[in-house]
Amino acid sequence: MIFAGDFAQLEPPGSGYSLFSSKVTSTRHTAGSWRQQEASLGKATWHQVTTVVILWQNMRQKSQTPEDAKFRKLLENLRYKACTMADPHLYDPNFRNVSMILSYNSHRDRINELGVARFAKDTGQTLHTFYSSDHFASTDDTGKRGKAKKNTEVKRKMDKIHPHLQEQLWALPHKDTNNHPGKLSLCVGLPVMIKALQCIPG
Repeated sequence: MIFAGDFAQLEPPGSGYSLFSSKVTSTRHTAGSWRQQEASLGKATWHQVTTVVILWQNMRQKSQTPEDAKFRKLLENLRYKACTMADPHLYDPNFRNVSMILSYNSHRDRINELGVARFAKDTGQTLHTFYSSDHFASTDDTGKRGKAKKNTEVKRKMDKIHPHLQEQLWALPHKDTNNHPGKLSLCVGLPVMIKALQCIPG
């Protein structure tokens, strides 16, 4: 039996771990879920493979230039998270201000934060920061059927947030605010990707 695949391919979200992951044991546990048992059986079967052939030659780049060879080596290093110091500098001037696909929103937010500051520095501009206008939500004293419900929230004379608390809200990571940033820094010419249509009243 012959298996073919890419060991550097990312795992599909929500489908468990790959058979060669250290998080999958080769011992079958009857107390585990059906998916865990299938993964353990699959890994035990995978361990019976005796011969592995790794294909390195790129058939589409037989007549490649020295720059093509460097780029191919860069792609190989990226697949296994084994980049050298020379790899980022190879295409640094060509790949700037481009979109990135990342696994975690926290990584996205940090890269955006650094990228915005770098773009402003490269173009000799000053960033203009826009802040959210937050306030306490108004309480609803009626339920779905018009019945009065007990209000357990603290009664407030006004919905305005104290400046000290507002500063803390602006400093929160986006994951803690349902991906609604409290601060947005922009400058002229900054590339922006719109992922959702937001309608702002007024």
